[in-house]
Amino acid sequence: MKKLVVSIAMFVAVFATAFAADGSKISYRVEAAFKKEFAGAKSVKWEVVRKAELFQAHFIYNNERLNAFYDAEGNLIATGRFVAVANLPYLLRKNVYEKYKGFQIKDVIEYVQGDETSYLISVENEKAKLLVHGYINGSAYIFKKEKKNSLAKL
Repeated sequence: MKKLVVSIAMFVAVFATAFAADGSKISYRVEAAFKKEFAGAKSVKWEVVRKAELFQAHFIYNNERLNAFYDAEGNLIATGRFVAVANLPYLLRKNVYEKYKGFQIKDVIEYVQGDETSYLISVENEKAKLLVHGYINGSAYIFKKEKKNSLAKL
């Protein structure tokens, strides 16, 4: 259950519920752990995930845009990276296209927590935006659903 709660907090953080923190709010433990794990990372920006006591680093590492999540003790909880739709596992991509006909895939984040890899897939159409949580085996479920504001298009 705790793993699910942490996963939800991290997924939501990637797409909108984090707020900027200045460097002084990030503990020495967290920064030291980050520097050890991702030595040479560039363009590091930190955020604090609301209500979750998680610290999120956005950065470039080996020419790749990544996110890393740490707890207050400096333990790496998970990493995430944006990937191309073509890089989704075949079964998952096929399932999303079939299950969410009429929706277009906008963003895909590959998310690694421990030894488990999953994907957060943002799909949308003219009426709604869905965040779909998917797995290598092809299973997927709606994680979050938002109605689009039709007035925003005016």
